[in-house]
Amino acid sequence: VLTQLVKATQDAAVKGEALFLLGASAFKQAKYPQAIERLTQSIAIEPAWTGVDEAYLILAEAYSKSGDDAQAKSTLEQLLSKFPNSPFKTQAQFR
Repeated sequence: VLTQLVKATQDAAVKGEALFLLGASAFKQAKYPQAIERLTQSIAIEPAWTGVDEAYLILAEAYSKSGDDAQAKSTLEQLLSKFPNSPFKTQAQFR
């Protein structure tokens, strides 16, 4: 259903959130390459939707689980610089 929504909607915020949900689901299933792809798309499509800071956090975790620690660190740094008041700030700082 979410994949169909991504294809059908023209609303960037809706598409961004749907891609986030797909990416988060892939992450929970340990499908890290798919999670990275979907979360990256989510951030690129709508970089200001509510919850994009969480997308950065999960994306960083997916990079880390995939063995790309440099990209994980870079993603966390982006989260901290773009969202200094994020509720995920503390988690990002201690990863």
